[in-house]
Amino acid sequence: MLNIKSAVPKNASTWESDCTQDDEANALTKAEAEAWRLQQPEMSMWRVIGMQAVTMFALTILAWWMVGFGSVVNSVAYGGFCVVFPSAMFVHGVRSYKKTTQVTNRMARFLVWEMAKILLTVVMLISAPKVVENVQWLALLACFVVTIKVYWLALFMQSMRGKSNFVRN
Repeated sequence: MLNIKSAVPKNASTWESDCTQDDEANALTKAEAEAWRLQQPEMSMWRVIGMQAVTMFALTILAWWMVGFGSVVNSVAYGGFCVVFPSAMFVHGVRSYKKTTQVTNRMARFLVWEMAKILLTVVMLISAPKVVENVQWLALLACFVVTIKVYWLALFMQSMRGKSNFVRN
């Protein structure tokens, strides 16, 4: 049986001793928070949806170029549509009621629209065999995953650009 205490080196420090007074988080004042918020670039959610749509169309054209028209191209297009359409519905739902200032109302609206987005996505994926004739699941799911991962590309692009290149909603 392994003795855990004997596996720890004798000169190893504990977490408590590694922390100093300087490591504690300090609350920002309202003015400091506003200044910080102005320095942070903000990306439009519609820009991410647009990037997802461009990715979906690019993958569909690539599939068409590789195999011609058929079930593979239709599956790729539908896989991307299963990402873009629910995401656009979510953004429209969250952004359509801007007048609410209470945080609880905003969070509730966000959660409701997020659940609606997930539910719609699942329903669209389950109904794929009825919508796409001779569905090719590998092509559909490959486009689905690549299109969903555009969020990471958008975050990367946001970190590489300056604040002036982003649209505020």
